[in-house]
Amino acid sequence: IYADPRGIKPISRIVEKIGYKYPLIVIDTLINPTLDEATIKSNLSYLESTAKSRGRAIGILKAYPVAISILKEWLQNKQNTQVKIISLGAMIGNEKSFHKYSK
Repeated sequence: IYADPRGIKPISRIVEKIGYKYPLIVIDTLINPTLDEATIKSNLSYLESTAKSRGRAIGILKAYPVAISILKEWLQNKQNTQVKIISLGAMIGNEKSFHKYSK
């Protein structure tokens, strides 16, 4: 898997040209580029709105204790919604799930 954290649009053309045969995943956002609570919450909201509009969103969270705590609190507020967190491996674990989430 090649995960492009910058979301460069032409990367898919480059991948095709070099014959890269593995799944290409473009990360929508780095959730915690800083440990600022407002930034983390803003990026989580961005991922949620992206997922609602596209059917999936991919974010990377660096596992700092403060970031995990903010994520846990955010998820508790989302218990009665359709927000779900799954691993990237689960998303692309089989052909059917990959197509489901890459619409």
